[in-house]
Amino acid sequence: MSPLPLAVDGHHVLAVPDTTDLLTLASAWFAQADWLTAPVTASQARSRARPMSGARFRGMVADPEPQPGELRLTWEVSARGPYPLPPDAAHALGLPARSYDLYAVVPHEDPSRPVADPGVLAWMSAAARRSAGAILPADRAQVVVPDPRSSVDLTLWSAVALAPEAAVPLVRPLLSGSRVAVATGLPAQHGEPGGPGDRGGPAAPAPYELVATYPYDGEVRLRFSRSSEVPVVLTALDWREYGPFAYRVAWLPPEDAEYRADSVTPLHAIARGRIAPYVARAVSALARAAGGAVVDSDGYLVDDAELAARAASTSR
Repeated sequence: MSPLPLAVDGHHVLAVPDTTDLLTLASAWFAQADWLTAPVTASQARSRARPMSGARFRGMVADPEPQPGELRLTWEVSARGPYPLPPDAAHALGLPARSYDLYAVVPHEDPSRPVADPGVLAWMSAAARRSAGAILPADRAQVVVPDPRSSVDLTLWSAVALAPEAAVPLVRPLLSGSRVAVATGLPAQHGEPGGPGDRGGPAAPAPYELVATYPYDGEVRLRFSRSSEVPVVLTALDWREYGPFAYRVAWLPPEDAEYRADSVTPLHAIARGRIAPYVARAVSALARAAGGAVVDSDGYLVDDAELAARAASTSR
């Protein structure tokens, strides 16, 4: 017998630890995310419970039931839940024995079919990785548990444009051997000077790239560019907290096939653990010099405490 509630049958299910705020995870990707119907938690249900009527029930209170809600992700798709999954049921599914909340991701047009929107499916993976959760595909063939440690790359979005000669001294002590691989000639991206969507504005350095190469661990690349489009998560911030100049610090492992894979070799995990702190330290140095907001490769904000933890880590 399946430990999953009948309400999620036939749908892709996002399982997140029961302390997770799903609206926060959704709002980072979808500007229109909002509760269409807010869920009623067990504690809220108990507070609303009324004594049962009738002499034989005097003093008794009906056992209150939590009620799932409906969270709009896009105009076409919603997440319905939470449906509680207790630790023993989670363990039976191959998950850590802790309490989870389950959300069925349902298309509005045909709620009887599993959602197929690639953007929503990508969000489910990102949300599961960010929250240390899991995905239960509609066919229940296997439980997918994205590794939070696979989110290595970071981007600083700043209002300050640092020229290559200013950026190199900041990152070279942290990314040993880093050099300017391309100072000019990178193709202009959307919104960059000379690129599609360029609306003019203050002059900024041309796009450039710094590269640090490691014999066994691949490369770390810092790419500076200007963009007219920013991640959705930044739109919730005050406009003075970020800017259009992106400093993308990315790891290129020796074996591309394992990058962001659900299962990696021990050698890949060791290399990732060595490189990830350096990526965070480089972004931290850039942030101290230029200011701005940091976003991870899954589109979520990285605050100062998390950035410091990433920089100090020896196992990420």
